Amino acid sequence: MTRPAFPETLPLGEPHEVAEGLWWARLALPFQLNHVNIYLLREDHGWTAIDTGVNNLESRENWQKIFAFIGGKSALKRLIVTHHHVDHVGLAGWLASETGCTVLMSAGEEKTARHALQRDQPDRVARMSAHLRWLGCDDEEIAALTTGLFRATNYMGPLPEGIGGIAPGDTLRIGNRLWHVLPGKGHSVAPVMLHCPDESLLIAGDQILSSISPFIGTFGDAPLASPLRDYLAFLDGIEKTLPADTLVLGGHGRPFDSALQRIASLKTHHAERCDKIVEACRARPLTVRAMMVHIFTRKLDGVMTMALAEVLSHVNLLVDEGRLVAGGSQEVRTLSAP
Repeated sequence: MTRPAFPETLPLGEPHEVAEGLWWARLALPFQLNHVNIYLLREDHGWTAIDTGVNNLESRENWQKIFAFIGGKSALKRLIVTHHHVDHVGLAGWLASETGCTVLMSAGEEKTARHALQRDQPDRVARMSAHLRWLGCDDEEIAALTTGLFRATNYMGPLPEGIGGIAPGDTLRIGNRLWHVLPGKGHSVAPVMLHCPDESLLIAGDQILSSISPFIGTFGDAPLASPLRDYLAFLDGIEKTLPADTLVLGGHGRPFDSALQRIASLKTHHAERCDKIVEACRARPLTVRAMMVHIFTRKLDGVMTMALAEVLSHVNLLVDEGRLVAGGSQEVRTLSAP
């Protein structure tokens, strides 16, 4: 199937048609990753949107352009949220209030999003400090990383009441297409994707991206968890599901139609990172913090906690597989290659 070429960038809030009745738009993000994609699907009597952007003035102004494009606020009838991260759900409450649209997301993602809006626990800094020390950070770095902690409420407005459930195995008719709800794994707790097999279209959220690896990280609330195992299992499964010519519409970057090639490259990326970690631990036991220089060549200013979480997810998989052995003390963990 011949696909049109997609532009490298889009003017913010200006939709671009990627298939009949299916439009791609881009909103700015105030992060190192500076944009998020949303998708608009035309129906007989209105529109369905996929994801929202963050809750800030610039995103709301971009949505005004989108409202003008679709024929006014009341034309948005339905919003589907792929997962709970603030760039995908941050404006869900505002959109529901402005347009009256119904909102759908998985039960697991809704629960996690509502939890993120709760007041911080008083021991949050202490718990995070202990986790960072366990990873091998020193006191000075711990103090820096626990100052001005990320808060979802800075980028996410209140969620609407009465969110509808959506789950893998569901089928949605949107316009003249039937979309099958597929599960994601690894990037968040219970993400969903939309697959139209009749036209080889996949709205993938952040599960498969065109040029960057989706964030797969382990944090201090479950320090021995292995989301990378879940993500690799997801890649194995989706590889068997998708035709080679599937057009993937991801949450960041450009749409692309080399789905199986991209899946293979993501698997290779994680395998190579695991190999680097094992090799680094052969010479001497290392903390997760000490491994960072062997994995990342770029500066990690502003993203160090996420980078540590990514490396920890690889380490935990390697420990589970017996390729690394955990040692050290209860306060500071070290890893060695047997």
